[in-house]
Amino acid sequence: MELNGKSVDDLLAEKFKTMQEAAENITPEMEAKFEEEERKRLHEEALDRVDASNRNSDVPRRFWDASFSKYPSEISEKARELCLKEKSDTIFIMYGMTGRGKTTTLCSAIHARAYEGVGSSYYFTLRNLEMVLRRCRTYGTDEDEVTFMRRLSECPFLCLDEVGTCINQLEEATFLRNVISARFDNCLPTWIATNLTPIEFKAYLSGVDIKGKSREELVKLSEDLVNNVVILNRIKSVAVEETLVGESYRGAANGNIQ
Repeated sequence: MELNGKSVDDLLAEKFKTMQEAAENITPEMEAKFEEEERKRLHEEALDRVDASNRNSDVPRRFWDASFSKYPSEISEKARELCLKEKSDTIFIMYGMTGRGKTTTLCSAIHARAYEGVGSSYYFTLRNLEMVLRRCRTYGTDEDEVTFMRRLSECPFLCLDEVGTCINQLEEATFLRNVISARFDNCLPTWIATNLTPIEFKAYLSGVDIKGKSREELVKLSEDLVNNVVILNRIKSVAVEETLVGESYRGAANGNIQ
């Protein structure tokens, strides 16, 4: 077969020779400039993904610039490794009082995933649960309750913030159990942030009242709940738990406020 009087093999040989000659003329300076331009292009593409993620994942505007490098904490390294882990079904639970960096860690994980391009994420605060469910149950809304639950149960990476703050604790606990169970069955990662202590969180999910119990009773109860309550037993099998301590970041930032 010929093209313009030349065989295909001859044309390919000429093309290859031209490419070789061009490659031989590339200087180290040209290579460095190309690498710099390529890094800049990839960085800008990554920032565009983060910007889109802020809108699509419902990250609060106050945390649009959250990152592990900008707001480092004692768990930043572990959190970054976990959020970028492939085929993860980890349930990562952060305990701690307000202002310790739990929400910042959630949003930093979402941004890290967007920057690396490893999958979409969704952020939801349980404080808004009643409002969202009321909207879903209202006739004529774009998303009903089943669709909303499916979205939370199937998204690649889910962050649930302010667990334990809904006024209707029974409905919140039922909702959370359903979401966690569905994501456990789907082998998907779920990140949870709560002001509750570990035993308070276990009791809350189990519907158990722990008021007035001694420390010894709470330790025994915690063991019994994990061993006998289905949702807690599931969580235990894939859980990573961290308690954030220290001073409130908000207190340090607003130390002049009395």
